[in-house]
Amino acid sequence: MALVEEFHVVADEFDLNASVTVIEGDIVMFNGSAEIILATNGASSRPIGIAGDTSSTTTCGMPGVTIGGSGGTAVGNKGFSNRASDPFNESTASGKVTVYHGGGKFATDRYVAAPSPSWASALPLYSDSVGQWTTAVSTATVVCGVCAAAPAAYRSGIPGTDVNGDQSLGTFIELVLSL
Repeated sequence: MALVEEFHVVADEFDLNASVTVIEGDIVMFNGSAEIILATNGASSRPIGIAGDTSSTTTCGMPGVTIGGSGGTAVGNKGFSNRASDPFNESTASGKVTVYHGGGKFATDRYVAAPSPSWASALPLYSDSVGQWTTAVSTATVVCGVCAAAPAAYRSGIPGTDVNGDQSLGTFIELVLSL
């Protein structure tokens, strides 16, 4: 799971609800105690932005690429970690999480791929029931972003053969944040 910050307006920080698993790229909102939780798609859901940190015990939120000729990937079950002591939890020390809001352009693999929502440029994006990006309108009332590019292999900048001479970070959507 990953988030690539191509351009952002505001990178803020808020207290994270300690019982919530958040992966960078998820859509987040406040709970009644002004703590960050995953956004939902209910009529009363009020998403505020996109998570820029991961707080998990099992999942690394940073992208992974193949290292060496053996085909193995970097540390963790998916990607690199920027914290050696807590490889999956970037909020351990502070209890806070980065939240991007105010606009920006991002690429993420935290989107709903099934049951086959339609993905195309210019479609409005909503939160599903667990904070992932979707084009499917349910009871969601807030447009969280606009699809800039449908799911496709995303370039890593590391030489390879997957995407225009680069290795792929995986399949990502590109979006313009409207929160």
